[in-house]
Amino acid sequence: MEDGQNLSGVDKKEDNDEIRYGAHIKGKINKDWTVGAMVAYQTDDRDEDDAAPSGKLDNINNEGFFGSLYTKGKSGQFGLAAELGITDGDLNGFNTYSSDDYYDATYTDVIGSNDTGYGGYIFPNFQIDKLNIGLNLGMTDGGFRPDTAFGFVMLGAGDNSIISAQTIGDTGDWLWAGLVAEYAINESLKLTGNLVYADVDAWTEAGDGPGFTGADNSIALENAWEISAVLQYTISKGMDVFFAAGYLDPSLEYVNQTSSASPLDDDAAFGAYTRFELKF
Repeated sequence: MEDGQNLSGVDKKEDNDEIRYGAHIKGKINKDWTVGAMVAYQTDDRDEDDAAPSGKLDNINNEGFFGSLYTKGKSGQFGLAAELGITDGDLNGFNTYSSDDYYDATYTDVIGSNDTGYGGYIFPNFQIDKLNIGLNLGMTDGGFRPDTAFGFVMLGAGDNSIISAQTIGDTGDWLWAGLVAEYAINESLKLTGNLVYADVDAWTEAGDGPGFTGADNSIALENAWEISAVLQYTISKGMDVFFAAGYLDPSLEYVNQTSSASPLDDDAAFGAYTRFELKF
């Protein structure tokens, strides 16, 4: 990323490049099983303090190692997908608003930078005729955030969901369990249903993790239930239409040093969309 800038637009010096170096190796154990690993290092030439106003840091230096191990395969009716990722503490919250825009210099535990972030999931599944049923179990800790495309429909953005209400790994350390069922109605129609519960150990103090400023009146997610479904209709090879809907029932934690009363109701969220996808 050449001459990376933060959201405030203050950092306009040249030679502030962020560069990643790494290696990725993937191999097939046999025709059914794949394993892979990635390790990389990111450099960041931006200045951490660029004389930003109000006594706040202009940038957090996002430099360090990151990597992952993963596998995917099947044996008869049994299938498995799993991955474990790790990030250097200084990469937690990389290029997020709280990381790059006027981070408050009074907080010494800078956005989880004292902790190595890690996260992972395991997804065993079983095929019964046209039904595939699986359990997605996972966690994040120390400020780790998976790719925003990881997840379900409302929690995360699995299957390219455009109604995601919450990024997995944000606002705290996560544990989740998701029952995922896929049913092939016929050659052209596939229905996927999700029942997900997520528990979040919210960052409630300054320096706990990425994205938390430590200010009064902060809102953090404690837990949430998701019920969602995606119907995929294949018109022809490479041409699909998706119909999706999701319901999210959250429980929010209100962080205020002077009052324990929350000004918000834990209102549920509902979303639906249709997407046409053409591959060629």
